Amino acid sequence: MAKKLSRKLESLILLATKNAGTYKPEEALPFVEEQLTGAEFKQAEGFLRWVHDNGKKFGWNIQERYAEYCVANGRLASWKYPA
Repeated sequence: MAKKLSRKLESLILLATKNAGTYKPEEALPFVEEQLTGAEFKQAEGFLRWVHDNGKKFGWNIQERYAEYCVANGRLASWKYPA
């Protein structure tokens, strides 16, 4: 798992959740799934599932929220938002 979302994936996740009006991956990802590789889809699906299941939200802070997801899943030991 990457420590950051690619710009492409960041943009597509933001577009998908905005269009769907939800963070539920099964409702949001169909808006962009044709533009995703299999690995990108899996990455986005896991992240959105965690966001939805944990009652989190994101917008401009999507990279910060993604880092929290990585920490929660043991992919990063810790993370601090850069000053």
